[in-house]
Amino acid sequence: VYCPCLFWERKKIVAKLDLHGETHDNAKNLTAKFLEKNLRDKSSVLEIVTGHSDRMREIVMDVLLAYDLEWYLGTGNREGTIKVIVEDYSEYYDEYVSY
Repeated sequence: VYCPCLFWERKKIVAKLDLHGETHDNAKNLTAKFLEKNLRDKSSVLEIVTGHSDRMREIVMDVLLAYDLEWYLGTGNREGTIKVIVEDYSEYYDEYVSY
């Protein structure tokens, strides 16, 4: 779910995944593993660096949609990033999609 909220821009980024240098084939699994590792942090913001590759951004957004997470694209000097908003998903944790 795309969320253009400025409120989350001010929240501290708790974890970051940098996909620079990764293949498109690896990006899906790396993103899913990153989310699985960090989903239990409440009210936090994760950052995924996709660079300026449209295809890499699409791959990451497909995974985020599968997990039904809120996210927004970075702007300005953070344009090659996607910020992921993590609420308390622990009660639904076992229902998440596995990659």
